[in-house]
Amino acid sequence: MKHTRVSFFVLMVFLGGVAFIKAKLVFEYKRQFLYLAQIQNEIDRLENENTKLNLELSLLKSSPYVLQSAASLGMKRIEQVDE
Repeated sequence: MKHTRVSFFVLMVFLGGVAFIKAKLVFEYKRQFLYLAQIQNEIDRLENENTKLNLELSLLKSSPYVLQSAASLGMKRIEQVDE
């Protein structure tokens, strides 16, 4: 009977350890998922900003009035700034 109790106790400790490890892994997964979601939101925001800036740049390149105004202020031509 004593051998059965010891085996049962060892089994319960083992199952408790496995449950603890599983809970820790789930917590880590959720934390990493939230972190990746924040990074993806930042990437999306920067892509939107890049699209807006590219649109503004194309509008500036196509407007002769803006180019003349910029030249009169002593600014460089847009073509000179592009790399």
